[in-house]
Amino acid sequence: MPITRKNDGIHLVLIPRRRANSKDIVASWGLMSSRGIFTSITRKEDDPIALRMARALDRPGDDRERLLLRIGLPVGKYWICKRSPQHAYEAMECLGGNGVIEDFITARLYRDAPINAIWEGSGNVQALDVLRALSKSPDVLEAWLAELDKGLGGNAALDDAVARLKSELADTEDAPYRARELADWLALTMQASLLVQAGNAAVADAFIASRLATRNDRNYGSLPRRLDIDAIIARGDPRQA
Repeated sequence: MPITRKNDGIHLVLIPRRRANSKDIVASWGLMSSRGIFTSITRKEDDPIALRMARALDRPGDDRERLLLRIGLPVGKYWICKRSPQHAYEAMECLGGNGVIEDFITARLYRDAPINAIWEGSGNVQALDVLRALSKSPDVLEAWLAELDKGLGGNAALDDAVARLKSELADTEDAPYRARELADWLALTMQASLLVQAGNAAVADAFIASRLATRNDRNYGSLPRRLDIDAIIARGDPRQA
């Protein structure tokens, strides 16, 4: 079961890797650059949590990794499944009419994107599984927070978000009602922490500014100004790999 659920998440991470815009086009159009960067960091936000859980899955004899995996699987699957349809839609929109026709891959990707949120457990099932994991073993939360804390000190907005998350987790009133919100914040803060730990400040700062700072943007192309646009575009360009 853990391997199947892990595959669901990785499958959805790989769906949006076909990119429609070249670096030159994205860099030369202001609005398109904001949208392209948002698309790029949306893809990058899911990579760290998927790969971190894959590493935990590869260490079945490590108790700390096992605890991290117990909550990381439902958190990661919940969040990635929720983001994938919107990401596929944005790819379609970038291509215009070509993105809709059945001869082009994005129409199939958009049609397939919701499947993993239904197969292997809906969003509600995954969010409630997070609560189940937290309630059954306090060590699960301890392992998760220990991993989160590795990214503290690198970005003030992340530090504030982690403090808020800890406060929310300490409040057990109406927990089932708040399960999706808690799953959101568990995912977002972990993704941000892992990006900070990875050391690419341009990507980490853009992600945190758009997801965890006061703007808390959700729509593509609504990023704050003064981000390192060139560095983010270059990192997402397959020709630079």
